[in-house]
Amino acid sequence: MYSDTVRFHREVFMKSVDKESKVFMSIFSESQAFVQFVQDRVDRSPGDPEIMFFDEVIKAKMNRSRFRLGKEETKFLDDPSYGIQGTNKATPPMGEFETHASEDGYRRFPTSLDPAKF
Repeated sequence: MYSDTVRFHREVFMKSVDKESKVFMSIFSESQAFVQFVQDRVDRSPGDPEIMFFDEVIKAKMNRSRFRLGKEETKFLDDPSYGIQGTNKATPPMGEFETHASEDGYRRFPTSLDPAKF
């Protein structure tokens, strides 16, 4: 765990949100996705690759703005060492499952399942 003392203060955050976005942010800040985002930020180190990726994607987007005077570096995004090195494929099923996959089937989603097929 990265921090035991840092906590998200929703009320303080909501005061910083502009008037047009308050209703949306009020609802969104109670969602599971937002809570998980904040929890990841509190619990993980700023050097965590997922945190760095998120931050630098935001920086890269902001860097594309014509209204921005200075550009921020995105060293993590520019570093090829975190790139996808290969692809793994799941092996096909073997044994008893192989015959079921090829022989049994339903023409549409069943309303009840045939126990003999399992």
